[in-house]
Amino acid sequence: MKKVLLGLFLILGVVSFSALEIDADKIQKKNFQITLQDEVVVTLEKSEKDYEKSIFYILGKENETAKDISQATIKTALKNQKVISTYETEKAYVVKFKEMESGIISYSVVDKQITTKGWYVGIIFVPKKELSESELNKTFNNLLDEARNFIK
Repeated sequence: MKKVLLGLFLILGVVSFSALEIDADKIQKKNFQITLQDEVVVTLEKSEKDYEKSIFYILGKENETAKDISQATIKTALKNQKVISTYETEKAYVVKFKEMESGIISYSVVDKQITTKGWYVGIIFVPKKELSESELNKTFNNLLDEARNFIK
């Protein structure tokens, strides 16, 4: 998961700098770990009983859209990950991946709303059990809300 996010960071690049302020107290209370924090990307990770998740915040380039960020997750995916499907919900762009050797399914979810100062919110979500599309979309919306709540 970290390699995917690092690759995404390297591909996107940045035109301007605008620091993202996140609430470390809220993050700590929710048992997330900040795994990367610099001028253009911040990642938080947490492992749960039923899934693993990583929240990422990426500073978009000028004229870059949430759809561009979502497409970048495809371009930066590891070679052993295959894109199974892509779709759009009311609130997000979703890419479903399958790791070819293990069969593990993961999702990249990018919020359509740009946050403060040009930052986009996204999630890498790896469920440990099969979920229906409606369960997934509800989970994605809740996770995006949670991620936005960490921004000061």
